[in-house]
Amino acid sequence: MATSRNDVAPDTTAIISLACEWGLYGTSLLLYGATIRELISSQTSRVDRRMIALATAFLTLTTAHAITNLLRLNEGLVNLRDSFQGGPPAFFSSATQTYFLVRSGFYATQTLLADAVVVYRCFVVWQSIKVTLFPIILWLGLLASILGAFHALGQAAVDSDGIQIFGLSNWVNAFFAMSLTTNLISTSFLAFRIWTVNKRAVQYRVSAGTLDSVFRVVIDSGILYSATLIVTIITFVSRSNSQYIFLDLLMPVMAISFYMIIFRISRTRGGRSNSNAIESASPAHRSHQTDYQLRPVELVHISQLTKHDAVASKDGIGDKTLESERIRVGCHSRTAQWS
Repeated sequence: MATSRNDVAPDTTAIISLACEWGLYGTSLLLYGATIRELISSQTSRVDRRMIALATAFLTLTTAHAITNLLRLNEGLVNLRDSFQGGPPAFFSSATQTYFLVRSGFYATQTLLADAVVVYRCFVVWQSIKVTLFPIILWLGLLASILGAFHALGQAAVDSDGIQIFGLSNWVNAFFAMSLTTNLISTSFLAFRIWTVNKRAVQYRVSAGTLDSVFRVVIDSGILYSATLIVTIITFVSRSNSQYIFLDLLMPVMAISFYMIIFRISRTRGGRSNSNAIESASPAHRSHQTDYQLRPVELVHISQLTKHDAVASKDGIGDKTLESERIRVGCHSRTAQWS
């Protein structure tokens, strides 16, 4: 491979990307442990096994990708260092090597899973197929681009032994575009829904509710993944070998984004539960404030919100139910029912 004078050599990027990926992998491993602990040690009696399975799937794919990259580095720098035509630079720039194909398969699978989770969150929040139809179409386009890219790689492996990833720019660009657009649109729809419902509900709450935390963590996780993906796209379009570094970072970043949503909102829920337990001891609190109860949820963090206006009995009005909003937020593993 002819490397630009100002570009990083492919074998150098392989070393850097491996170090960065394993560093973030350690962070994702810690977050996975904290997330599982939060799910298991929940104050509720029900353990959400589906959420645990989904979190474990992210861990499995991230681990497999990191190990594959480690084996690939050993193969290129040690086992085939002198026997591979063109040496390590040619080895690490080839898109038809077995390790490259395997790790690409892990990355594609996790991207499909992560984007499917985001689309599903959007659907269960809005409860409308019309709203989520476009994100679903984008996700199907993402799947099509993955199939097309791997088909092209298969053909290239038969016809040639040294095709580079930049030779598949049409498929890769389509893949990146579909993934980024799916994530941005679905996250925007989700955040907008949470924000509008929270805005209508805030007048009935004494302090900021769980939805405030949900809104912030959804935005944070969306920005984390989208920013990394945008940098990856920029480096790929500029045909820089540094794109391999950011491409490998996307694996742990996707897992971290998923874990931190569950963990942060679970911690917020725990803090609010303890606070409410203390405050509820006050008769005034029982008479004039709303009691927030948090219960177990369905797959991919489903939150159901029911708002009631607790009117003081001395006014002769009694309890009046104002509104019921189903907010199935794909970002928390508990059901919040306000009553």
